[in-house]
Amino acid sequence: TIQLKFVFLILSILLLLPVNGMACGICFLVDPKIYVDLELTIKNNTLKKISVTWEFSEVYSRNSIISGDTNRDGKLSTLELKKLEYSFLKELGIRNLHTYFGLDTVPAPITASQTTNTQLKLIKNRIYLSYDITTSNPLAEQAQVNMLLHDERKFFKFLLREDLIKVTSDVNWKIAEDSKLYGDVTEIRLTRMD
Repeated sequence: TIQLKFVFLILSILLLLPVNGMACGICFLVDPKIYVDLELTIKNNTLKKISVTWEFSEVYSRNSIISGDTNRDGKLSTLELKKLEYSFLKELGIRNLHTYFGLDTVPAPITASQTTNTQLKLIKNRIYLSYDITTSNPLAEQAQVNMLLHDERKFFKFLLREDLIKVTSDVNWKIAEDSKLYGDVTEIRLTRMD
């Protein structure tokens, strides 16, 4: 009977190997996507602020809500949301915000300490993270804002939404048509209209 148990154990392990291999493939399908909106604020021909909003995918939001719902009532209380925000921002602070920024230069990493108004929100069962990057960069007549959102661990997949890149300005600045968007990388060319 010991030999029979040993054979059963070996067969069980061999039969489960394909299932475990498939599980990794399934994990790839639920990879957490983040849709990104940008708003550039320009005052007196100076780039003052870039507002960044991450909208987490439905699957990632749902899983985060389930894990953050410590009293298991099916929703996040204010305290549970604060705890989720704290752990999430702590994790990002240790790594970085996966955000890189450059004005007419190669993008450099932005850390949590370089941002303001950072907050995690829950809106209609979707998790949103928003933060502002404050700058005081004067703009030439033609300027290029280079943004990169990238996770080196390849856990998050960032998708910049071209239709949700906005410019708010006290003078007539617009996004040039030759701006480029490559999923998690964008080259926003700004043109001043005199």
